[in-house]
Formats: sequence, structure tokens, C-alpha cells
Amino acid sequence: MQIQTATINDVPEILELQHKAFLPVGEVLNWLDAPNITETIETALEEFPKYTVLKMVADNGKIVGSVRGKVEDGSLFIGRLMVLPEYQRNGYAKELLHKIQEVLPHNRVWLETTSDITSTYTFYEREGFRTFKTEHFDNGVSWVSMAKWELHTNRILLRPWREDDVEALYKYASDPDIGTRAGWPPHKSIEDSTEVLRNILMNDTTWAIILRETGEPIGSIGYMTNYTSTLPSRPNEPLVGYWVGKPYWNKGICTEALNLMIKHIRAVSDYKSLVSSHFVDNPASGRVMQKCGFVATGETCVDSDLSGMEKPMAVLRLEFS
Repeated sequence: MQIQTATINDVPEILELQHKAFLPVGEVLNWLDAPNITETIETALEEFPKYTVLKMVADNGKIVGSVRGKVEDGSLFIGRLMVLPEYQRNGYAKELLHKIQEVLPHNRVWLETTSDITSTYTFYEREGFRTFKTEHFDNGVSWVSMAKWELHTNRILLRPWREDDVEALYKYASDPDIGTRAGWPPHKSIEDSTEVLRNILMNDTTWAIILRETGEPIGSIGYMTNYTSTLPSRPNEPLVGYWVGKPYWNKGICTEALNLMIKHIRAVSDYKSLVSSHFVDNPASGRVMQKCGFVATGETCVDSDLSGMEKPMAVLRLEFS
């Protein structure tokens, strides 16, 4: 299979694919007059130039999948992600979804789908999308808008963790020098990393740090508001944490990632401050925070619930003016 950019000459075949891919969904939802099913060739030809359209082509030249997207003000809208029924459940939809995000630079990505087809809805959730609006149509269909933020510099990208990141997570998180500095036990197996990925990292406020040159996750960054800690934090004050794999220490990557996340937090929330901490014997982590505007409070604490270790931590805070 190859993913290529579609041309206007591909529209008739993509439209036929569209009807075949969405008809079974329309039958389940009793929505056979849905636009995806009833669209005409005239409308399809008119709409085509408004989008970047990708096609997945089989070895015999047949188009078996497609997706389209367009970027406005840094926001990427993805639509018409589809695969012929006989080619589904082979990971092709995921490949198309990843590719359209790769070729169209953006800060935020969103799409619309139905929450009534569980397999489709959970697929997007596993890819890091979260519902921000729900509509209930007169025909009984629940229609949802889903989005995720992706933040980037020329060197790194912050995106939600995905299940297929597990091998890269284990590669770096199994290094004992990482966990002891970050405050968690090294991962001992792929199963450990899978559990951490699903139960801790895959949420709305945690991102994988991606090296754009390779596309590989090399660390993690995030914040949380619901936590149990003896850290001298304020009510509803987010706690920030991050780490990066040892080959990428002392390269400024954590500083870039933290600055990106701070800008995002300020853009989407009304938090007044952020708090963080580092083990006293790991001053390098504190220097990252200071470069991003955090100031040492002069307080230290020991919090085995938060860090898993009986070691003193220095506290730093970033005040938003």
C-alpha cells in the first residue's frame, strides 16, 4: 500500500469509495440520506480543490482508502477518513490519519464523527482526540466534534500519547537513570510500559515529546490538577512534570517542551500559577524550570506518594501575571 496525494482525476473513484465505505454506517444509523452517502459527482468536484486529499493505493492501482484535510489559522480539520469495507481492520485508517497530520502543519486538529458507532469513536479516542461538542440530530444520531492539540517548534512536537508508542516508551523509560531522577520506578517490561501508557500518560494534559527529525517519542511532559501530595501547592494549582531520554539530555529539549506547554496552558485556561519540584540532587531539572520563568520558593518537601521516594524536593512556582 502507498499513500499519495490525490488529483482531481481521482474524484470519481474516491466518491465511489466514499459511498461504499459510509453506506454500512448509514444503514446502522438509519441515516441513508447522510451527505457522505448522497453526495453527487458535481458536488465532489466542486469541493475537491478546498482540501488536501490523500489516497491509499493498493499494488494493483486501486484506491482503497482516502482522507482529506485543510488548515485555517493553524487549526487542521480532518474529514472523510474512509477505507473500503473489505480492507478495513488492517490499520490503514490509522496510517491515513497519521499521514494527513504529518503533511499539513498545525497546532490543533479536529474532526466530526458520530458517537453512536463505538468502534469509530474509540478509535479516535485512542488517537488522542477528545469530545468538545455534542449535537443530537432529529433522526436520533449523536454527532460529536473532537479535537486534540499538537504543539511544535522546528525541532520537537508535543502530541497526545498513542498505544503504538509503547515500544519507544519502554526504550527510554526502562533506563534506571530516568526514573530515579523523575521519581518513578524504571519500566521492567513492555507490559509495564503498556500499563503506564494506558493508565497514566493517555490523558488530556499529557503529551509525548516527539523528535520531528525521526518521528520518535523521546520523552513526556504534562500537568495535573487532581493529585495527592504534601507539596505546598495552592488550591487548583496544576503540577508540572517532564522527562526526556538520556541521549537527549543537555540539548535544551525539555526547555523547549516546557515553554510550549506553558504557552498552551495560558491560551486555554485561567490558571494563575503553576507549581513543580525536582529532587535536590538533580539541579539540572530546576534549571530547566528557571529558564521558563519558574522561581524557587525556598521550600523543600519529601513526598513519597508523589515521587515514590524518600528524597527531599525543591519547590518552584511560575506566577502568571
